[in-house]
Amino acid sequence: MKQVLGSPEELAQDGRGVKRAARNTRELLCCLAARNRALCAFWREENGQEMVEYTLLVAFFALAGVGVLSGIRTEIAGIWQAISASYATAAS
Repeated sequence: MKQVLGSPEELAQDGRGVKRAARNTRELLCCLAARNRALCAFWREENGQEMVEYTLLVAFFALAGVGVLSGIRTEIAGIWQAISASYATAAS
């Protein structure tokens, strides 16, 4: 990182150090202001918010579906066995 103000010896040389320090300070402040504007714009941005909400909804429904299916898995297994038995008797 470059030195912003410079040493006291540089500042004392015919006023050139003071001008350079002032220019460096202005550049630093402009960079900080630009970064601040970018961060504020990013904070106000809401385009990605909808995608996050929909992702959370899909995750919730997926977990709820897994919970429901794991709760009734014995009933589902019984239905599949009944179907299999029906096909076996129909085929013979």
